Amino acid sequence: MIDVARSKNPIMAGQSDREREIFNSALERATPAERAAYLDGACGEDVEMRSRLAALLGAHDMAGGFLPMDSPTQLSEVVTRTRGNAR
Repeated sequence: MIDVARSKNPIMAGQSDREREIFNSALERATPAERAAYLDGACGEDVEMRSRLAALLGAHDMAGGFLPMDSPTQLSEVVTRTRGNAR
């Protein structure tokens, strides 16, 4: 597993090790409801930290993937077009 927070992720700049650990663990949860429940338990009564982490998780989700492709065929088409334009 890639440690998102340690891979020079600008979203996590300035966060404590504990917050990074909670953020990474929350990312492993499959649904927003599971993430929210995890944050409730992991953050305890630290409402400010929970709010920060919820916002970071939301930003992470909105960022999406680098190359949103449905299939390897689509990726191949993009590469072919890009190569053709570069010539």
